[in-house]
Amino acid sequence: MKNIIQRYKSTAITKAVSVLAELKKIIFMRNNRNNNGNFVQNKINYLINSYNDLIPYSKQNKDLNYFYNGTNIDNEISRLTNYYYIENVLKIFLGAIYNLNNIHPLDYIIKALGCNIEVLEKPKNFNKLLSTEEDYIYNYINTTNNANVPITAVYKITNSINDKNFNLKNFDNRYIFFHGTKVENVIGILSQGLKIAPVQAINTGKSYGNGIYLSDSFTVSLGYCSALNNGLFINNFRNRNKRFMFMAEVAVGAVGRNADTYVVSMTMNFNNYFTTKEGHRIFKNNGRLNYSSGIIVAHEETNVRIKYLIEID
Repeated sequence: MKNIIQRYKSTAITKAVSVLAELKKIIFMRNNRNNNGNFVQNKINYLINSYNDLIPYSKQNKDLNYFYNGTNIDNEISRLTNYYYIENVLKIFLGAIYNLNNIHPLDYIIKALGCNIEVLEKPKNFNKLLSTEEDYIYNYINTTNNANVPITAVYKITNSINDKNFNLKNFDNRYIFFHGTKVENVIGILSQGLKIAPVQAINTGKSYGNGIYLSDSFTVSLGYCSALNNGLFINNFRNRNKRFMFMAEVAVGAVGRNADTYVVSMTMNFNNYFTTKEGHRIFKNNGRLNYSSGIIVAHEETNVRIKYLIEID
């Protein structure tokens, strides 16, 4: 039996995710009686039918009541958006297997990703005056890491494709923010960059519109990081509890709900930063505070590029 990646083009999956995101908003209106009766019900039926046309073999399409639950819609969106990254990952792994006699699999994967990955040296003395990029990155992580989660390593990432398409509007106010993700999405993000997906907005519990969701807090983004799911193979994998988090450079541009970047909430100060040789800004902080909130939404993919990857125990 063909899986969903084999049956459908990525464009159909993307459209299906958008349909479900709109459906959840309409269901919310209906449940809160903020609706126009038959018009809302007709819209719901139209969206459900549109989804079933795009994903006709979904096991949920036999029970229309399934879509009247917001959590079910979230789960369906999450399932579909994961395929966006999984498809590309499968192609890379198949290529690594095919070229097994010619190149080491890890070398093939890194080459296929189009990335250069290097370890960011950890400062030996965190009490010294901060002066380098490494100092400020680790300080940014440590001072917003409320739970003192152990950090295995931080890697600096360069990707020629993402770099070429970044900051097309030439904004000067480029800052580093955190982005948590599932471990199975890491390779896809490394190769394709962060993508706008409605599921990210829905999973925050509030709708701030479509965009790439980030935070100025390690602690906030940690809530969106997850390790490998349980399974016979995974349970015997010694690194199954590893998690990963990205630090992305965001060309902030104009700030506002309908502008380049929507700042929902922040703890850091836009005027207090260290500028690297490459020109991006790392927030300064001289002490540990309670970083339990902080959400920003980048409205354009070309305003965001991956700069660092955090490996978490």
